[in-house]
Amino acid sequence: MKGWEFLAQVFTCLSSKLVFSTDGCDVFKYLALRIAWGAILTKLTEDSLDFARRHLERFEDSDFFPRLPAYQAVWADWENVRDRLMSSNVKKLPIVPADSMPVAKGKCSYRIVHQLDPLTCLTYTALAYRVGPVIEAARVPASQGVAFSNRFSPLDGAFFSSGTGYDEYKEKSRQLANNHEFAATADISDFFNQIYSHRVRGSIEAADPRLDEVAQDFESVIHSINAGASKGIPVGPNASNLISEAVLIDVDQLLIRNGFKHVRYVDDIRMFDNDKYSLQYAIELLSIYLY
Repeated sequence: MKGWEFLAQVFTCLSSKLVFSTDGCDVFKYLALRIAWGAILTKLTEDSLDFARRHLERFEDSDFFPRLPAYQAVWADWENVRDRLMSSNVKKLPIVPADSMPVAKGKCSYRIVHQLDPLTCLTYTALAYRVGPVIEAARVPASQGVAFSNRFSPLDGAFFSSGTGYDEYKEKSRQLANNHEFAATADISDFFNQIYSHRVRGSIEAADPRLDEVAQDFESVIHSINAGASKGIPVGPNASNLISEAVLIDVDQLLIRNGFKHVRYVDDIRMFDNDKYSLQYAIELLSIYLY
């Protein structure tokens, strides 16, 4: 196939995304960038897969299930497994629906938790590592003392090497409580199981529009893990903690934009004010926004 014929085919596939200018060269510059991005960003990288292996060896693959024996076979043939996972577009990898079961939460309720097939878990973890830097960069800076949970700082297989942030969350809550007359709390019921895959995709794209292919692949992987359902991210894998933060970036920004003093740890939000009616409005605003 001649080079121009190849470009013509690519042009046909991507024409819906192009913005034309009077300079035809701009079109082909854009095409070249799209081709380059597609070649890099829609496949798993050696770095991300090696991190995924270190993470799963150190922290297990689920907070609720014992480690699957199949991981021993994966590690024994790691170079071949890694090369296989790197060889295809993520959408073409064999993503297996998660195993799930109910687990007691407190005395009177249950939640659904998940365990992923080893190759699926490697893919999911590697993708999370790939988007981690842009998610962290898009969040309210840690120095502002607002969002304390799951701050991305990878080291030796850990997503969050700086710690959980929970003690800092409690301390900041005490400081704000001492300086305000009223407080209000809110959380999102069954949070992980309520996250839609298109929200994950949209949050990644909002953090960095250049990652639109990765975001689409992430959405596809979540669909496959959920056996085609678009609602819920797996409960158990540590990578989901990072992804859950992506979909709450705009919630933090909403409260800050409207002038509310708040702190957040995952989906637990505490707001503080000297006017109780202001806090009632904050709860109303959150309810409408999250509906």
